Amino acid sequence: MTCMEWRVTEHRRVVKWLRRQRNYLKAYRELWHAIARDPYKAGELLRGCGGLRKARKGELRVLYEIDARSCTVRIVAAGLRENIYEEYC
Repeated sequence: MTCMEWRVTEHRRVVKWLRRQRNYLKAYRELWHAIARDPYKAGELLRGCGGLRKARKGELRVLYEIDARSCTVRIVAAGLRENIYEEYC
């Protein structure tokens, strides 16, 4: 099944992180739109992370999971590359 339109949701910790890190808001928005267009092309599968995918722009990483049956993408984390993987993988 292919989805014509993806619904993107964000975990509340992502919203909280963005409030504290406003200088990454533009990069996050660009990644969000890329994920909403095509989550499979926007990022790559993370090995050993239970199906999570990552999208990146500069230092910023966005971790997300795809539910193709409901055409939903859930962004579970946003953060800097030096510490985001330790927390989620």
